[in-house]
Amino acid sequence: MNTKSVFSSLALLLTAMVWGLSFVAQSVGMDSIGPLTFNYARYFMAFVVLIPISARRFKSNPLLSQVPDRKTFWKKAAMAGFMCGWSLAVGIIMQQYAILTLPVGKVGFLTAFYVILVPIFGLALRQKARPVVWVCCFAALIGMYLMCMGTGRFVLESGDVLGIGSAVLFAVYIIIADHYAPYFDGIFLTCVQMFFASFFCFVPKCIFEPFSLKAIEAGIIPLLYSGIVSSALGTSLEMIAQKNVHPAAASLIMSLESVFSLVFGWIILGQRMSAIELSGCLAVFIAVVVSQIPGRRKAA
Repeated sequence: MNTKSVFSSLALLLTAMVWGLSFVAQSVGMDSIGPLTFNYARYFMAFVVLIPISARRFKSNPLLSQVPDRKTFWKKAAMAGFMCGWSLAVGIIMQQYAILTLPVGKVGFLTAFYVILVPIFGLALRQKARPVVWVCCFAALIGMYLMCMGTGRFVLESGDVLGIGSAVLFAVYIIIADHYAPYFDGIFLTCVQMFFASFFCFVPKCIFEPFSLKAIEAGIIPLLYSGIVSSALGTSLEMIAQKNVHPAAASLIMSLESVFSLVFGWIILGQRMSAIELSGCLAVFIAVVVSQIPGRRKAA
C-alpha cells in the first residue's frame, strides 16, 4: 500500500467519524425539523460554504486543461454533480423516512447492505475485488447486525423497503463518485453535487413540508454541524480519498460510521452498548483492517 492509499484510507476513516457524529446531530435535529427540510438546508449550507473554496481551487485546477473547452468541462461537471446529487439525496431521504417509521437500529442494519452491494454493482462495471474483500464485506455485515440488532429481533416491517432502498442508493452513489472523482478536484465536485442534492431535497420539501423559520432556528446547531462539517468537510474528504482507494474497500471504511454513531451515542446521548453490540464494533473494525492488507502480487 503506497503513501497516497494510506492517507486516503485515513481520510475516509475521519469521514466515517464525522458522519457517525452527524447521525447524533440528525437525531436531535429531527425533533424540530422535517426530514426534507433538514436535508435541503444541510446540503444548501454545504454548497454555500464550498463555493469560495472550490472557486479558488478551480482557478488553479490543472485538470481544466485536459478538456477541449470550458463548455465541455462544465457540461461534464454538471452531469457528475447531477448523478452524485440525485443518488445522495434520494438515499438520504429514504433513510430519514425509514427512521421515522422503524427503530434506528433496524434502519442501520438495512442501510449496511451497501457494504455488500458496492462490490456486487462493481462487477457490472468490470471492477474486480480480491476474495478477501468479499469475506470482509460479509464479516462487516454480520458486525453491523450485531451492533444494530443485538438487543432485539429482526422482523420484516412495512418501512423496510425504505431502508433497503437507501442502501441501494448509497451503493450507487459510491460507484458514481468513484467514476467521476478522478476527473475533478474533490472539493469542486463536492460543491457541485451539494447543489444538486439540495435541489432534489428542495423540490419535494416544497410539496410535502411547509417552511418554518422557527423550526430551523430550533435545530440550527444540528443543521450547522450536518451541513458544514458532515456534508461539506466529510463529503469533500470522501471525494478526494476515493481517487486512491478501491470502492469496495472505501465502503468498508465508511461503514465505520455506524461504529462511531454508537460510540458518540453512548458519550453524548448516554446510550449504553451491550456486549453483543461491542462485539459487532470489533467485527467491523477487524473487517476494515483486514481488507486494507495488500495482497500478494503475481509473479511476471
